[in-house]
Amino acid sequence: MRIALLTSNQLRHKYMAARIAEKHEIVALVMEAKYDVIRASSNDEIPIMAEHLAERDRKEKEYFAANGISHEKARLEIPPGAINEPAVFDVLRMAHPELILLFGTHIVKNPILDAFEGRIINLHLGLSPYYRGAATNFWPLVNNEPECVGATIHHATLKTDGGPVLHQVRPDVLSSDGAHDFGCKTIIAAANGLLRLFDLLAVASPPGISQDLSQGKVFRRKDFSAEAVRLMRGNFESGMVASYLQEKSKRDAARPLISVMPSSSSNGARDSG
Repeated sequence: MRIALLTSNQLRHKYMAARIAEKHEIVALVMEAKYDVIRASSNDEIPIMAEHLAERDRKEKEYFAANGISHEKARLEIPPGAINEPAVFDVLRMAHPELILLFGTHIVKNPILDAFEGRIINLHLGLSPYYRGAATNFWPLVNNEPECVGATIHHATLKTDGGPVLHQVRPDVLSSDGAHDFGCKTIIAAANGLLRLFDLLAVASPPGISQDLSQGKVFRRKDFSAEAVRLMRGNFESGMVASYLQEKSKRDAARPLISVMPSSSSNGARDSG
């Protein structure tokens, strides 16, 4: 397929671009810069929040550093918040993509959504509708719900993370895994799921499965705090992952995955090397 990818500039986004380019032509690549902004109620909170983000960056290097972008045709690099600027729309219009994938950008709005209606899907890191908004694979670990860590691929609409769902995945995790192993393994599972979904979308146009947005939790960037990091770490130290794995079938069944694809394993991760 001819795919336009609107994404960001960190290792996880470059990894996703490389995986897609293995099988498909990326006819436009727009990379919106992403910078972490720590909002703390006191200076004492900043170190633990910064440490959490630094640990994420170290894990991403462990999992993704060997993966570069193998296709950079029509590459456009833009500053934060510029995803809806005319220059982006012009790149997409000239590229004539069959499909546009969003992953890690600010919210995409009109005229892009209108102009490419039915051809835009979003990769949301989190299992929607259970967790929507920001850091949606962090908060399940704060709330002792590792079964809600995953990724959702859905049609992009004006409702944030609210479009009809095409496919969801969970990561394959070990009892020894930490928070950022969950995150990186989710991205690998999402890439695997996307490539399978693209095979389906090349021959069909499934409408997706509507979400019940009355359930679940919504978090914003401002909700991230040192106390939340402490709670999450405490959950790991008290054996949260081992307890989850012992009851995995039951707990996963209580938060069923959604997919329009023929039944097969929704999990999995190829080499994380």
